Amino acid sequence: MNRITIKLDLYEYKQVDANCRLISERLGLPQVEVESDLMELTTLLENYRDAQAEQGTRKTETRQTVPADEAVFAAAEPDQQD
Repeated sequence: MNRITIKLDLYEYKQVDANCRLISERLGLPQVEVESDLMELTTLLENYRDAQAEQGTRKTETRQTVPADEAVFAAAEPDQQD
């Protein structure tokens, strides 16, 4: 199996196009299919990033409810140290 390693910015069209041609020539694949696969990869990565960001947002929005008697004790505790 042939292997090509490249560093690619998926948002830079000229770079994607040039690398698609290179991959197409070296591996004997249709350029249109390589471009299509890279576009699908980009979409999947964006969806993954958005899902991860949404999960992070949910975690930071999670709040714990403190029972009232504990809240009063916690507020009164510093005064008792004086």
